[in-house]
Amino acid sequence: MIEFSGRTILLLSVQEYPVKPVSTQGRYYKRVGNSNHQLSIAEVVDMHLLSMNSSWDYYLDASHSVEDISLDKVMAAIEKNEIDRENG
Repeated sequence: MIEFSGRTILLLSVQEYPVKPVSTQGRYYKRVGNSNHQLSIAEVVDMHLLSMNSSWDYYLDASHSVEDISLDKVMAAIEKNEIDRENG
């Protein structure tokens, strides 16, 4: 507590939480200018993965297996990537 201009002010210092985002009453917010905006589910997930230094493709998808991968689509994606890389 500090005194300022004849008033008592309570000064709080809260250490930043390392895992983002942090919810309040089950909701997640971001500061935009001078107002708070609720985060979308995608923003919550992206922010969490970023704070964990991870990404969505790091995690296994339990509902699919290797047999679900289309080799034709994989080859088409590789070819497109090579063409895009050549065309700069």
